[in-house]
Order: sequence, then C-alpha cells, then structure tokens
Amino acid sequence: MKPGILLFIFLITFSIAGIAQTNRTVRGKVYDSSHVILPGATVMLVPDGSKDTLKVVTDKNGQFVFSRVTATKFTLRVTNAGLEASEEQYDVEESKTDFNVGSITMLPAFQTLQEVVISPPPIVIKEDTIEFRADSFKVKANSSVEDLLKKLPGLEVDKDGNITAQGKTVSKIKVNGKDFFGGDPKTASRELPAEIIDKVQVVDDYGDLAAASGIKDGDPDIIINLQLKKDKNQGVFGRASAGYGTDDRYQATLNANVFRESTQLSVLGNSNNINQNLFNFGGNAGGGNRGGGGRGGNSGGGDGGTSDTNADQNGITDNNSIGANFRTDFSKEKGSFYGNYSFANRNTVTMRNTSQQNFFGDGSFINNNNSLSDNIGNNHRANLNFEYNFDSSNYLKVSPNFSYGNSNNRSYSDFNYWEDDIFKTQEGYNGDTVHRKTPSFSGDISYNHRFKKRGRNFSTRISLGTSSTLSDDDKINFTREFLKAGGYSDAYLDQLITQDNNNHNYGIRVTYTEPVAKNRFLDISYSYNNSYAKNDRRTFDRDSIGSEIHFIDSLSNAYENTFINQRVGLSLRTVNKKYNYSIGLTMQPMEINGYSISKDSAYTPQKRINLAPSARLSYNFSRTKRLNMNYNANYEQPSFDQLQPVRDVSNPQYQTQGNPDLRPEFNHNFRVFFNNFNFTSGRVMFVGMRANMIQNRIVNNNMRLDSSGAQLSMPENVKGNYNISGFYNYSVPFQNRRYIISLRGNVNYNHDVGLVDSKKNTGNNWITTQRLNFEFNFKEWLELDFSGAYSLNSTKYTLSQNGDRLSSNAWTFRSNMRMDIPGGLILRYDINYLINNGLASSVNSNPTLFNASIEKTIFKKKNGFIRLSGFDIFNQNTNISRQVNGNSIIDSRVNRLTRYFMLTFSYRLMQFKGGQQPAEQNREMGPVRGGRRGDRQW
Repeated sequence: MKPGILLFIFLITFSIAGIAQTNRTVRGKVYDSSHVILPGATVMLVPDGSKDTLKVVTDKNGQFVFSRVTATKFTLRVTNAGLEASEEQYDVEESKTDFNVGSITMLPAFQTLQEVVISPPPIVIKEDTIEFRADSFKVKANSSVEDLLKKLPGLEVDKDGNITAQGKTVSKIKVNGKDFFGGDPKTASRELPAEIIDKVQVVDDYGDLAAASGIKDGDPDIIINLQLKKDKNQGVFGRASAGYGTDDRYQATLNANVFRESTQLSVLGNSNNINQNLFNFGGNAGGGNRGGGGRGGNSGGGDGGTSDTNADQNGITDNNSIGANFRTDFSKEKGSFYGNYSFANRNTVTMRNTSQQNFFGDGSFINNNNSLSDNIGNNHRANLNFEYNFDSSNYLKVSPNFSYGNSNNRSYSDFNYWEDDIFKTQEGYNGDTVHRKTPSFSGDISYNHRFKKRGRNFSTRISLGTSSTLSDDDKINFTREFLKAGGYSDAYLDQLITQDNNNHNYGIRVTYTEPVAKNRFLDISYSYNNSYAKNDRRTFDRDSIGSEIHFIDSLSNAYENTFINQRVGLSLRTVNKKYNYSIGLTMQPMEINGYSISKDSAYTPQKRINLAPSARLSYNFSRTKRLNMNYNANYEQPSFDQLQPVRDVSNPQYQTQGNPDLRPEFNHNFRVFFNNFNFTSGRVMFVGMRANMIQNRIVNNNMRLDSSGAQLSMPENVKGNYNISGFYNYSVPFQNRRYIISLRGNVNYNHDVGLVDSKKNTGNNWITTQRLNFEFNFKEWLELDFSGAYSLNSTKYTLSQNGDRLSSNAWTFRSNMRMDIPGGLILRYDINYLINNGLASSVNSNPTLFNASIEKTIFKKKNGFIRLSGFDIFNQNTNISRQVNGNSIIDSRVNRLTRYFMLTFSYRLMQFKGGQQPAEQNREMGPVRGGRRGDRQW
C-alpha cells in the first residue's frame, strides 16, 4: 500500500478517535406564569467549561429539543421578550441518553431594560444578492478573505484559488462597491485579511447602469462585494515576509494598506520562484493560478496558504510583480476617483507529455508528444474610474483602461504517430520561437438621469476600444514518414510567419423607462456595436541552411472584416416587494463584411435578423427563500483566426485554415436558481440549472489529409448544439457550527455536433462531480475536515467505434487540519489522494500530495511569525487531464512545482482607529457568536 494511503487512513482514524463521545438528547417545555405555553422562546444550552453555545427556539407547543449533547454538566438559559430570563444548571448521568428537564416557567419582567442587543441573522437573502455576515462564520486569526469564502455555504474555492458561486465562476471582487485591483478575484481574496470584513455579498451583477436604472437584461455576472467593518475602514495594515528553502526556492512579499474613510491606498509586491502570482492579465476573472496539490488549507501568519500553495499549477515560474490600488471619495457623497496599476514579469518553464487519439471513420491514430517550453513575458495594466453624482438625479462614470504586454516564447517537441496502435506512420520534431507585443486601450462613459416623475429614467453608455497584436513566429518541423511497403521519406520545413492584427470597436446603448402604473414600467432599449478587424499575415520560407528567405503568396493574406450588431428591446417590468419580473422581445440585426486586401477579393456580405423573447423573474417566498429565473439571447462573433482564409502548414501534422463565410453564433441562455436558508437550524440549500442552445455553432471540421494521420482543421457552422447543467449545495451545521456536513454536486450534459471528414459527428457528453465534506471545529484549537469526491466524464460519438475509450473517472480524497498549541505553535497539513481511471497509460498517475507546516508566533504583540513548511513531501505533484474535442481525445501530464522545504519569516501590522489587538488574544476569544462582539477593536 502506498505511503500516502497509509498516512491518509492514519490521520482519519486518529481524528475520528478523538471526536467520538456519548451523545444524548435534552428536551423540555416552556410556560409563562399563567401556565400558557410559550412558542418562539429562545433556549440556550451552555456546557460547563466551554464557550460553545447551542441555541434552539420553542415550537408551537412550547417544546424544545437539543440532540447530540455530549456534556453531562450544562446550563439552560431561556429568554423571551417581556419576561425574566430563566437560568438553571443541570448534572446528567453519563449513561443517560434521553434527559427531560420538565417544565420551565418564566415570570414577568418588571425591571427597566437598559440595553437591547440584537444579533442579525448570518445570511440575508435579497432580490439579486445573498449577504453573509462575516462574524457568523468562524475563521482563525490572521486568515485571508479566501479562507472566509471557503466557510460560506454555496461558495467554493478550488485548489487553484478559483471562486465559484451558484455554479458560476466569480468574475470580480469589489471592496465597498469599488473595484480592488481591477476586480481581480484572486488578488482581493488572498491579499485582504478576513478580520476587516463585515459582510460578504454575492451579487447577480448586470452592470453599473443596471444598478442605477433598474433595467436588468442579459445574463448577469456573479461578483462578490466585500463590505468593510466601519472601525476597520480607518487604519494601517499589511504584512511583509521573506523565505528561503531547498533547491534555492525563495519568496519575498509586501502588502501595505492605508485606509481612511474617504481614501484608500494599497501597495503589493512579490518576487519568488515558487509560482506565486499577484495579478491576472488575462481578463477580469482570476488572478493567476496557484500550485500545490491540495486544498491549501487555512492561511497563517497573514502569509496566504498552507505550505505555500498560492501558485500556478503548470510549469515552474519565476515571478516579479508590483502594483498599487487607490481610491478617494469626494465630499458629500458626490462620487469617487479610483483605479490601479500593476506590472508583472514572469518566466515559465513547462514540460508536457501528451497522448492524442484522433478517430476517423475507418481507423484511428495516436500521437505521442513530449514538449519543453520557456515563456518570458512582461505585462502592464492600468484601470481608472471616475464617478460623479451631480445631484440626486444625474450620475456619470468614466472608465479608461490600458494594457501592454510583450513576450518571448520558445518551445521544442518531438512526436511519433501510430496507426491503430500497431504501425508507426511518422516521427519527428517541432521548434517554435515567438515574439509578440499586445498594446490595448478601452473606455466606457456611462450616464444616468432620473426624472422627477417616479420611475421615469434615461441612461446611456458609450464604449470604445482598440488593440493590436504584432508577432514574429519562427517555426521549424522535421517529419520522417514510414512507408508500409518499407523505407521512409524525410521532410524539413522552416518558416517565418509575421502577423499584424489590429482591432477597433465602438458602441452605444440607450435605455428609457416610462412608468405605466404604480409598480409597472415600460423599458425601451437600443444598442449599436461596430467591430473592425484587420490582419496582415505573411509567410516566408527559409532554405535548408537559412541563407535565403522566400515569400509564400499562397500562405499569406491581408484581410479585414467588419461586424455590426444591433439590438432593439421592448419589455414590461413589474416591481413588487415579494416579486419582480419583466417580459419582452428583442430584435437583433447583424451584418458581417469581409475583404481580402492583398488578393483583391471580396466575400459575400452576411445580413440577418433574429427575434428572441427576453424574460426575468425574481420571487421571494420569504426572507429565507428565493427563486430567480432569467432568459436572454445574444450573438457571438467568430474570432479573427477563424475567419482568415489562409492555410497554416507550419505544423504539417495539424494544419489549420480559416473560413471567411462563417456566420456568428446565436446563443439562447436560460438560468433558474433557488435558495433556502433555515435561521433556526442553519441549514442552507442552493439549487440551480442552466441551459444553453447555440444556433450556427462554430466547430472545427477535422479532415484527414493522408494515410500518415495528418489532418486539416477548418471551422464551419453546424446546427443542433445545446448543453444543460445543474448544481446543488446542501449544508447542515451542528452545535453552533462545531460540526458541518456539506453535500454538493453538479451534472453537465453537452450535446455537441461536430464534423469529421465533413461528416456529421454527434457527441453526447456527461460530466458529473459529487462531493461530501465533513468539517469539525473543536473549541479554539482544532480545525479539521475530510472530503471525498467522485468525478465522471463520459462521451459517445456517433462516428466513433471506441466508446469505452472516451470515458474516464476519478476519486479524490482530501483532508485538512490546523491545530493551535499553547505557546503560539500552529500545526497544519493538507493531503490529497487522487485515483484516476480511463486515461492513456503514458500519462496515467495516482498521486498523493501532502503538504505540512509548523509555525511559531513571536514578539510581545504576537505579530511576528516563523514558519517551516514542506510542499509536496511525497514528491508526486503532477497534473494529468483529459480533453475530448470532436474526433480526438487528448490526455496530458504537465510538470509542476515538486518537493521543497522553506523557512519563512513574516511580520504583520494591524493598526486601526482605537488601537491594535494582539493576534494571540484574538485566537483566545474564539468565534464570533453575534451580539456586540463585532464591535471589538482589533
């Protein structure tokens, strides 16, 4: 048996043995002085010598029941408005499993009430927002926002730091309603401390104008807004750390923040070779992935993650980055000016082993590929926002954004092709050197005006952008083709491909709302978007010694196209306290024009008009139950590479060619979401479903070129594509969240229509994951959780005779622990055991990933930390994956950061108005349980 399995079983057995205790039921009934039953009275059970409190509410018969009580000595306290609190101690025999305290009588209260403390509920459900009160969810001192998010039901943070809510990826995180480092989710969740957060709001976001005008159409993004505690909005906080380890691993980080009521300034810096990234430069969602094989656990010392698991998963990366975020508010709530700048330099070395199976109607080919790449890149990004309220009726927002990137990427790979696992048809190698520059600018101007008549509203948004990509791509390929009759033939290719891609776009959207009844409004909208793209692709061929370069006209082209998309919408919207809904109709004219400049040829313009209904419903059954439904439709434009009618033969085995006659995809999107929360028991349930139907779906037609297995891929439009997905999350806490059991899962069905050798190939793909998690929080010194998950990926294609080879499944078992030992010692571990089935033998792997650390707090204020951590202690950190596309299955294994040990020193500063509280004292005070605990000065 593997050491990882033995360790996993030992840890589970050891942990469960320490938890097992005798459970008993405590019950009783509450009356007033007239012997009238009292429903709705609050009954609290406090075990002797413990700060933990169990709480229930009497039912309609005045009865209360506590289950799974382990204490033999405890105090029962009963409270009810207008009556004196009743408090009595009990001592129960150890063997007694059912204890009835009998009747409890409450007397009238005659004394003057000096102070009323109201504990707000931990979860509040609003129309488009689920709000979590941060203090109701226990996290350790020095934890990050990411650790807090892991505690919230319905939210999930994976081992890479990606955040999902309601089954959808969180695209942005805001702080007090403003972007923090451009809304980068991973930057905000990892760099902000949890203890400054008052509320976490998960929001269906339709955009800034929707918030101002109330008109909500389209498919909303899921964002998170972090509301800061009022006393934490004025102060100085941050951390600095430095560490060095085996294999010359190092890291140095700086996080400095100055917050005032009207101003904020944050500076972040990072330098390391353990794959830790601060910023994401690929879009709004994400801030760079993180490595490590497990779930990362709870962060300590303000240093972000157990055993340094804040890392990119694939490859080994040297990172150097720095950034600044600022905000200043104008007087009298007139508006604010905020933004950020960030820079990153990264060098990533990646080794990849791939087995690709290509299926055709009368056979299959397997391509085994080993590659090594070295990618160096520099990225600059700046985002600015200016918001101004001229008065209560006029709002303006201006948001310019800039970015610039340049990269130098080199790669080398060798390959071999096998026909039906029997005959080797080809072998050879590829080399690629790419230099690329990518400047871009975009901007939005939004304006909203509220008329004097209630509900009458006008808003407009103007957007524009420009971007370009300049690249020089030097490609070489050597191919040896084996002949079935015997012998072989060699071919050598050396090409230089230059591309100058320029994109310009602008658009305008106008909406007007007219009230037609007390709670009913007519919404009229119009939008116009124009996108222009020009690409000049030139291909040159070098001779065998590289002394002469020849221009290849057949593989070159200067091409431009214009895409115009309009949208006219009319909808009726009803707004009530219990429900909101809107129904309407949209008309969407579309036009595409393409033209080849260098070849002096035009392409047939495309024009079409689509009509689609639009609908949205939000129904609040109660304060704790909500149903949301939404339907919309929109166009998706083909990418420029898909439109470019030039063949790319730089990789003879996988040639590509664009299609200028592509039509845009037209997507129909439907979403339904239901949540329910029980205030008394703490049970939380989230259930949701999404459906997407795509007209004119763009897929690649994979055509075999010869008997060696080489193929040409060309995009074409097909009909009949749709997908349906569902998810659920059910969480049950026990004994004031000491025990938490969570069951979550998702099911996805994809009906994909593809093309193989121009023949229709329909795929039915099922992907499902089911996960059970048990969390145990014992007093103030132990956090422990176990989870098991099963994932299945099953695909069947109509043209494939290898259905059993298109399925794979995996079991994942995880455990995380944090133990706080007197004297300022903290022990942590996270272990992840993965069992894969169905992947190619060349990449199959069942790794056990084990990380552990020991940390000691130092200094009088307990704000210094020394940590010794071990990452991937069993040295088994590899990434394996399966991807199914059309007629191919791609199984791959990629190198990752492997075993190292590191010694790290961190210093943490938390100074807010009212003083600073030592970190050690924070730990001793334990979890927040309502009342006025949230008003403490940290």
